[in-house]
Amino acid sequence: MSVGNCVSCIFACLWSWILITVWNALSLAFDLSREMM
Repeated sequence: MSVGNCVSCIFACLWSWILITVWNALSLAFDLSREMM
């Protein structure tokens, strides 16, 4: 397994984790703002 392949795999894992975290935060904020209305 080459180093470049490993790095791209790590970036893919990080990117998907960041997207999931942002999506959860956005949906949570949306629920909170809807309750505030």
